[in-house]
Amino acid sequence: MIKSFILPWLLLASIGSRHAPDQVAIPKGKPVMVDGRFSAGEWTDAKTLKVQEDIMLYLKQSADYVYIGVQAPVQNYRSGWMELYLADGPESIVNLHASRKLGERKLMNGEWGPWKEWWTNQGKWHANYYRPDDVQEDGRWKVVQLQDEGWEYQIRRSAFGNGPWKIMLDVSLMAEEVQTIKYPSNAEDTNPENWLLLKI
Repeated sequence: MIKSFILPWLLLASIGSRHAPDQVAIPKGKPVMVDGRFSAGEWTDAKTLKVQEDIMLYLKQSADYVYIGVQAPVQNYRSGWMELYLADGPESIVNLHASRKLGERKLMNGEWGPWKEWWTNQGKWHANYYRPDDVQEDGRWKVVQLQDEGWEYQIRRSAFGNGPWKIMLDVSLMAEEVQTIKYPSNAEDTNPENWLLLKI
């Protein structure tokens, strides 16, 4: 089954069209702490891509997992959330969501199915999510959301096939209004044709 979609994707990427997806070879690297902190040295062994001036994408893998990091200036906004779209074949497309909860849904017949597996993903993947904390301010306690530096994903390779994978990012940052950043910018969430091709 894997061979049936490897060839079309590689042929599409080799055409040279401005809409053709980039091919990215994912280097081997050390595991990360999936906490959204982007600690010093944690992603230095990863492939690094610039999504835009203040948003970076990091990619690396180990024997069992693929690690994807999206470092964004979340601390400068009231809130933010992340949609990671992943396709391990033309008919196998999922949306891995991280905000105050984690969720997963699958594209079925061109339409997104219902969300499932909130909070737990049966060990298939994990990401950091917004967490409440109690802080004392002016002698009173209040609940605030702990804001991270972006999103870190740990995805079990065996859960989505051994590759290649294609991914699309949809980052939302909220100030007074929601700013949405897509990567690749010409990609659509229901069609992986212009998504980023990961060679793992």
